[in-house]
Amino acid sequence: MNTGKKKKINLAPYGYLLPCMAVFAVFLFYPFFKTIYLSLYKTNKMGEAKLFVGLGNYTELLSSASFRNSLKVTLIFVVIVVLGSMLLGLIAAVLCNKAFPGIRFFSTAYALPMAIASSSAAMIFQIMLHPSVGIVNKLLGLDINWLNDPKTALYCVAILTAWLNSGINFLYFSAGLGNIDETIYERASVDGASGVQQFFTLTLPGLSPIMFYTLVVNIIQAFQSFGQIKILTEGGPNESTNVIVYSIYRDAFFNYRFGSAAAQSVILFFIVMLITHRKERSEILVIQSENLVLEHPEQKNSISKEQLLELKRQMNSKALAKRRARTGLRVTANFVLAFVVLLPLLYAVSIAFMPSGELFTMDLNLVPQNPTFSNFKDAMTNVPLLRFILNSFIMAGCITLGQIVTCSLAAFAFSFLDFKGKGVLFMIVMATMMVPGEATIISNYLTVGNLGMLDTYSVLIVPYLTSAMGIFLFRQFYMTFPISLYESAKLDGCGNLRFIVRILIPLTKSAIGAMAVYTFINAWNMYMWPLLVTGSDQMRTVQIGISMLNSIDSQSITLMIAGVVIVIIPSISIFIVGQKQLIRGMFSGAVKG
Repeated sequence: MNTGKKKKINLAPYGYLLPCMAVFAVFLFYPFFKTIYLSLYKTNKMGEAKLFVGLGNYTELLSSASFRNSLKVTLIFVVIVVLGSMLLGLIAAVLCNKAFPGIRFFSTAYALPMAIASSSAAMIFQIMLHPSVGIVNKLLGLDINWLNDPKTALYCVAILTAWLNSGINFLYFSAGLGNIDETIYERASVDGASGVQQFFTLTLPGLSPIMFYTLVVNIIQAFQSFGQIKILTEGGPNESTNVIVYSIYRDAFFNYRFGSAAAQSVILFFIVMLITHRKERSEILVIQSENLVLEHPEQKNSISKEQLLELKRQMNSKALAKRRARTGLRVTANFVLAFVVLLPLLYAVSIAFMPSGELFTMDLNLVPQNPTFSNFKDAMTNVPLLRFILNSFIMAGCITLGQIVTCSLAAFAFSFLDFKGKGVLFMIVMATMMVPGEATIISNYLTVGNLGMLDTYSVLIVPYLTSAMGIFLFRQFYMTFPISLYESAKLDGCGNLRFIVRILIPLTKSAIGAMAVYTFINAWNMYMWPLLVTGSDQMRTVQIGISMLNSIDSQSITLMIAGVVIVIIPSISIFIVGQKQLIRGMFSGAVKG
């Protein structure tokens, strides 16, 4: 007789994972496999598979000079963007690693580019690089059409992208520097190591874990760059800026070659996967040094008490002077770098208040002589900007709230609950981070089109209601809590949902704040997806709407920039208000190597 009982499977953990896994299944897993499917077919203009060609699309692409050029352009672009953004972020983080007067201002300045949308930044750089009225030619005394010259266009777009990405890199590196033990620098100083030696032997090895994470994130972001290329060059001139993402967009939505575009999406996925799949482990280098005996016995009784006090006073004065000189040098360096970082924004604000007659001169006018608000008024009346802003607030707010809920529930299950397949499911979730959104965007567009979701709030919000990054962030934070906290709550009769609401959420305010700020800004600055799925003024988001000013009145540069300034104010305000929460969340365990 079988007296054994089947062990009942606890379905509760899977319930907490259901919201995020449902979104991943519909808008990531299914579109990814559908993209692979479409890449094996010739399609009609509706994106329907009509003729099976196997690897025909791939062989056609690999034999195409245009596609090979796209690969070359993409790799050059990614290298420039990744190196430039990481270098700028690292320099800024090192300069702000020590407390000094004005550090809060400089920290905000260095992180500020992350709050700027690629479309808004592109419109600012478009004016800065303008051959006749742009500040670059006027400052350098040159006459170069930067964006229409195949030799310079790619570098201009790459520099803009590096500037945009440097803000988040600054926060990553600042968090990494905060995790390095300060005592190793003290020991190195006692051993006579210079600042340069300490940087290469202590700082860089200490940053190696966060540096690899930052490298992976920057590579993925660089491959996904689209808005700035669409606005500034549209892949030209002579395909000099035709990166893979823009090539996918052009083939799918202009040439209606969905099969070829799908094949390019698959190739893009494998390129990103090959570059980012290997996670190297690094440990912080700790330099051990012996304690030095500073006392010289032979001199102990050779000087008087007065001489000893005088010697001590002189040493303190020299140390103070040296410290003041270092602080002055650090402040000066920060002023120079902050000015460079903020120059595009300062220039935009200046032009926004400038009458067009003051801009269209041969003189270098950095400050408006006769400031006016008419540019802002005209920008608000030429396009329904308030409607666009409202749409973006609704979209960004719902996405932020949705990600906080779904990601926290999933992270709770991965952190505190034991269930079958836990490790495998977590690996699957993390693997989604290696799938560029552009690799699934064609299939997603066709899916939502077939479902009749185009030009609705749901199509803007639902695909982004969860995030692997958010799940990772919350899980890393939850892992800092002992499991006994959860076990004690359970013994007291506290259910899982009550534990999350009453205990976990109050303890994770910094992580929630960091997540909210980061998610809202990313949603507010979204460009490619709203561009594809919205077509009416009633549903357009602010980044798509503001680009309309570029075509409505191409001669009124001041009006266009005034609209850009209006658009970036909400994201900058959110960032400034939430910067403390964002940094606190990163330093508290949300981002670790």
